[in-house]
Amino acid sequence: GSPHMTKAEKILARFNELPNYDLKAVCTGCFHDGFNEVDIEILNQLGIKIFDNIKETDKLNCIFAPKILRTEKFLKSLSFEPLKFALKPEFIIDLLKQIHSKKDKLSQININLFDYEINGINESIISKTKLPTKVFERANIRCINLVNDIPGGVDTIGSVLKAHGIEKINVLRSKKCTFEDIIPNDVSKQENGGIFKYVLIVTKASQVKKFTKLINDRDKNETILIVEWNWCVESIFHLNVDFTSKKNVLYQKKNN
Repeated sequence: GSPHMTKAEKILARFNELPNYDLKAVCTGCFHDGFNEVDIEILNQLGIKIFDNIKETDKLNCIFAPKILRTEKFLKSLSFEPLKFALKPEFIIDLLKQIHSKKDKLSQININLFDYEINGINESIISKTKLPTKVFERANIRCINLVNDIPGGVDTIGSVLKAHGIEKINVLRSKKCTFEDIIPNDVSKQENGGIFKYVLIVTKASQVKKFTKLINDRDKNETILIVEWNWCVESIFHLNVDFTSKKNVLYQKKNN
């Protein structure tokens, strides 16, 4: 090798051909201590770039995680356009092990991406990330009301919801809330008339009671959906809103 080669280039020079994986990834629940510079360069040479955070401009297409997680990064990764791969960290571990191994002169890297897919993120979910619309857009939910005592915090929860197609997040202080504070879901833009006029995410039964009374007293013929955060998480994990399911739904009032 030439004297100007970096350490990473020297290591990779043992291989006749190198794959280009074309992965732009974030990690959650793994690789807490990060990678050393040589490994970062090796991964870059193989078309694997690992980002610390999710920024709109990065056009990410991969998540590394040990399993399906409820973290902000994992939930947002299901909004990548498209999410090409959801992979276990062993993919990177085994790849680097193979590259660093001092055994015979290997001619090529022999490792199959598809052996490392995260259980439960199947092809039908991955394919939904190629759709032109997001999960809550498809469900005609554009505006959502969110109580301010939500675990995880309104900023984090709000940014996850926005990643999945909710345009307006309205934070409610449940103790001091009036009817005027609750925003309606924007039903005007919706082709099929919209499903629920008022959509709320709450944390406890007393809030359900309070909000249903506020809305029914003032707008008694309108549709209402009140859910727990888990309802949103399930919808994101499946990239599908199932309005027939009663799970995590605290109150539902449909048009007859």
